Amino acid sequence: SARDRSMAATARPSSKAALDAAQDDLEHVRQIEEDAETRVRRLEYYYLPALDGELRALRERERHLEQRKAQLLAAVRQRAALLEQQRATLSALLELDATGDASAPTPAATAAHASSSEATAAAAATAAAA
Repeated sequence: SARDRSMAATARPSSKAALDAAQDDLEHVRQIEEDAETRVRRLEYYYLPALDGELRALRERERHLEQRKAQLLAAVRQRAALLEQQRATLSALLELDATGDASAPTPAATAAHASSSEATAAAAATAAAA
């Protein structure tokens, strides 16, 4: 019928316009997807290796600092032991001085002096290594 043909003729242009708009939208979405994929590839190629390298360097630095910390703690402990030995030596020498018999050191004074000398040597070696 003429009326059907008239409706079909008027419906087609709007349907065609809607189809064209949908195709344009689809093409726009595809372009966005391609751009996103390109950016992801760029990130994977350029930035991830650089970040991995920085992470490795930071881990190496952390390991080095942990080793240095352990060395310094050992040196501090040895220094504390040396100071304790020196304190014991001084106490023994003061004891000798108080008795007035410096020619006959007590066994404690002799041992304290020997320990102090050994601790001094050990502390010097640790300080040199640190």
